[in-house]
Amino acid sequence: MLAVLTLPISGPVSGQRVSDPVIAGSGPGRETEEVTRLREGSASRRFDEVSARLRERGTLAVIVRLRMGNGTESVDRAQEALIAAMSGYDPTSIKRFRHIPYLRMRVDPGGMERLRRLSLVEDIQEDHAVHPNLVARNRVIKAAAGRPGSGGATGLAVALVGAGVDRNHPELAGRLAAEGCFSTSDSVQGVSSLCAGDDRTYCTMTGAACEAETGRALLAAGNESLADRASIIPIQVLSRMERGEECPGGIVGCLVSYDSDVILGLERVLDLSRNRRIAAISLNVSNARLTDNFDPDGSA
Repeated sequence: MLAVLTLPISGPVSGQRVSDPVIAGSGPGRETEEVTRLREGSASRRFDEVSARLRERGTLAVIVRLRMGNGTESVDRAQEALIAAMSGYDPTSIKRFRHIPYLRMRVDPGGMERLRRLSLVEDIQEDHAVHPNLVARNRVIKAAAGRPGSGGATGLAVALVGAGVDRNHPELAGRLAAEGCFSTSDSVQGVSSLCAGDDRTYCTMTGAACEAETGRALLAAGNESLADRASIIPIQVLSRMERGEECPGGIVGCLVSYDSDVILGLERVLDLSRNRRIAAISLNVSNARLTDNFDPDGSA
């Protein structure tokens, strides 16, 4: 899947206030009248859907959307308020997003009930894992300037959010403007990180996905692309799934991408855009979730 994404900024990232996050008096499995009033019907349905998924799994990684008020609190303070009010979660599972009022954590049934009762919590979804797109074909997705082969995009950059690229490919020499790596380590889910503790993308760890992403980079920055002579910003967002039952064909060690890592990767692009001219974002993960039938090389 290739897409142009705009980060869903849900209200200001600063200058906002969070009121008392807990609504007292709600019984197990029930929302208070006030929380129900604040929470839209679709959000309440998602709580029910995520709760059903949690009952199957025992614990579940979720992305929580925080309700922002009209005062002076920041997104960071809202995240702190949620963590302080929580129980029944894994502290090592937390991922914070800096530009949007969301937070990722793994919860157990008690943690889910706590989230349901917090007026600070506006919505919730599972932190889904999807398969990477291993097809190397590309298409024009967005451009700030220039025409194919015109040289008009000199000084622009193309961000590729996916497997990362082969940093040693001769045709990409001197073309990497910046990098980023966001990957999940989750022993409960049987997932290990592919990052090496810094921003560099170690794409050779992702095999065929690395080759496909490098091919996209060559297409995106090649002479026939709309961003002629553009530099490349590879953002690696894949993790390694060790459970064969979660992988296509039962293969142990398949690659997955979590929604939370994609968001972190896009936030990295947003940060870099403040002092770089980014012509396009290529998002190279599939729509197929681990529970779907999926043909990763596009041959079907």
